[in-house]
Amino acid sequence: MAELTTLESLLEMGFDRNRAEKAVANTGNQGIEQAMDWLEELMRVKQAERRERERAEEVEREKQRRKQGQELQQIRQKLQDDEMKKLADQRRKEKMEDKLARQRVKEKIARDREERAQKFGGGAPSGTAASSHPAQPTPSSPTSQGPPPTKKEYDESRIQVRLLDGSTITTVFKAQEPLAAVRVYVQMNGNTPEGQDFTLLSPYPRHVYTELDMEKPLKELGLVPSAVLVVTKK
Repeated sequence: MAELTTLESLLEMGFDRNRAEKAVANTGNQGIEQAMDWLEELMRVKQAERRERERAEEVEREKQRRKQGQELQQIRQKLQDDEMKKLADQRRKEKMEDKLARQRVKEKIARDREERAQKFGGGAPSGTAASSHPAQPTPSSPTSQGPPPTKKEYDESRIQVRLLDGSTITTVFKAQEPLAAVRVYVQMNGNTPEGQDFTLLSPYPRHVYTELDMEKPLKELGLVPSAVLVVTKK
C-alpha cells in the first residue's frame, strides 16, 4: 500500500481541503509535523483575533449602555426641570392674582370711605340759625368704634426641611398648596438618592404624615405661616 501524502493525511484527520492545501504550501511540503505545527499556529492566531474582536465589541456595548444611561438621565432631568418650572409659574400666577385681589379690596375700601364722607360730611342746611348753646358731645355708639379686630389670615407658609444628611433647605409655599408640593420640592432639591422613598414628619409635636395628608393643604395641616419638617426613610 502506498504511503499517504501530507495532504491526504491532513484530509483524513478532518481538516478541510482549503486549509490543508495552505498548510502544505506554506511549509514547503516538508511533512505532516510541519503542516500540523502551521495549522496549530494558525488556530492560535484566529483565537486571539476572535478574543480581541469580542473585547472590542464588549467595549462598544458598554459605551452604548453609558450613552443610553446619560440620555435617560437627561430626559429625567428635563422632566424634573419642567415640573419645577410649572410649579414656579403656578406660584407666580397665584401671587399675582392675590396681589390684584388685595388691590381691588383696597380700592373698594377707599371708595366706601369717600362715599361716606360725601354723605355725612356736609354742614348745617343754609338759612338755619346756629344754636346758641354749645353742642353737647354725643356718646359714641358701639358701632362707631368699628368692628373688632379679626385674626390675621396668612396666605403663604415658610417651610424649612431637614434632610437625611442633616442639611436644611427652605422655601415659601402658598397656604393652599398640598403637602405633596413640599415632597416634590424635596425630591428635586434635597439630594435624595434616586429611588429612595421617604416620608415627612413634624418633630414638635411629632406627627408622621401619610399619603392621605399629601393631598391636604398646608393651612389645613397647621403648617402656616411657618413650619419645620424632617425627612425620614420610609
